[in-house]
Amino acid sequence: MMAQPGDFAAFASLRASQRRERERISHVLHDEIGQVLTAAGLELDLLQLDYAAQPELAEGIAAVQKTLEGAFARVRCLSHEVHPEPVSRFGFLPVVERLVEAARRGFGGEIVLHLDGKDEPSAALGGALVECAREALDNAARHSGAARIDITVYNRGNVRQLTVADNGCGFALEKAVPGLGFFTFGYYQSLGMLYLKLESERGRGTCVTLNSRNRDE
Repeated sequence: MMAQPGDFAAFASLRASQRRERERISHVLHDEIGQVLTAAGLELDLLQLDYAAQPELAEGIAAVQKTLEGAFARVRCLSHEVHPEPVSRFGFLPVVERLVEAARRGFGGEIVLHLDGKDEPSAALGGALVECAREALDNAARHSGAARIDITVYNRGNVRQLTVADNGCGFALEKAVPGLGFFTFGYYQSLGMLYLKLESERGRGTCVTLNSRNRDE
C-alpha cells in the first residue's frame, strides 16, 4: 500500500509550506492576539477597582473577565496545537494528551488514551508520531462511524509504538483511496523513521499501528 520514496517529493514540499504557515499562525495567536487579550484583561482589572463601590457594575465586569479568560485559554491551546514543533517545545506526552483532548471536543463517542511508559522520544521521532496520530485519529473520528477510539502509546527504552484503533465500519484495504494520512505515514516510512501496520475489516473497525522499529526485520 505504501508508495516509493521518490513519490513523496511533492508531499515534502507541501509539508514545508504547511510548517511555515503553522509557525506564522502560532506566532499570531500567541504573540499578537494573546497580547491584546492580556491588555484587555488588565484594563478590566482597573475598571473593577474603579467601580468596586458599585456592585452591579463590578459583577458585570467580573463576568466579562471570566469570558475573556476563557477566550485567552482557548487561544493559548490553539497556539500549542498549530505550533510546527510542539514536541520540542512542550514534550511528547503533553502533546499527545492535548491532541486527544482536542479530538474529544468534536467527537460524539468515547476516546480513551492508554499510556505505557514515560520515556521521551527524540523531538523528530515524537513529532512524526504525533503528526501520524493526528491523521489516524482524524480519519477515525470523521469517517469510521465509531462509538469508541482507543489510542495506545508504548514509550519505553528504544521502542516507540502508537496505535489508533476504532470499532467503526472498517473498509477493504485493497479499495482504499490514498489521502493525506496515507502520504503522511508513507513519508515517514520512506525516511526509515516509522513503520506502519494497517488492519481493517468491514464491520470490525480499523487499527493503525506505528512503530519506531520494523517488526518484520
